[in-house]
Amino acid sequence: MKRSLLFLGMLTAAMFVWADDIPVGYIDLGLPSGTHWKAVDEPGYYTYPSARYYFGDALPNKAQVEELLYNCTWKWTGKGYKVTGPNQNSIYFPFNGYQDCDEDLHQYGSAAMLWTLDNTGANFAYYYILSDRQRTILEDSNCRGCSVRLVISK
Repeated sequence: MKRSLLFLGMLTAAMFVWADDIPVGYIDLGLPSGTHWKAVDEPGYYTYPSARYYFGDALPNKAQVEELLYNCTWKWTGKGYKVTGPNQNSIYFPFNGYQDCDEDLHQYGSAAMLWTLDNTGANFAYYYILSDRQRTILEDSNCRGCSVRLVISK
């Protein structure tokens, strides 16, 4: 009985310690909202419905993307961006391109398009585009295949 209680006590303490830690693979950039960004994109390209189906609320919303765009330092590397947060931690966005609605790959090595959580109607959704010329949020057909970068909100 004492062993069981001791084990339960240790397990409970471990759960409280883990709850404050950042999950493996996520980076705290020191953003005001406390949002943690995953260090790498999920493999593959996703239409907006498939991204929502597989990743749900782990997709960043427009406000989280805007926070990243305006609160971090962006350094273009020629094939992507190194993004450094206020606390000097960083993540990297490679230029993975995107797929059009016919699944043809475009702009690999020169741009990246990543989905946000937000849609703008039945057939349109917001994504953020990163290239040597722009870093912004746009809307387009949700049949495109875009990359996905996940977040965890505090």
